[in-house]
Amino acid sequence: MRREALDELNVAIDSGDVQSRDGTAVTERLAEALITDDGKLMYPVNDGIPVLLEGSAIVAPGHA
Repeated sequence: MRREALDELNVAIDSGDVQSRDGTAVTERLAEALITDDGKLMYPVNDGIPVLLEGSAIVAPGHA
């Protein structure tokens, strides 16, 4: 994920506008993330390890 897109996502997280796919609010800023080809979902990367669980997928702002 490009740095600019990640920065925008973190601003949305800080504003409380980001949810995971299971509807839980995302409250922790991301240092890294993977984004799907269609740009609808993002997966956090924690300590260099992608978390590719369906419930941890983050719905991209504007795609809810």
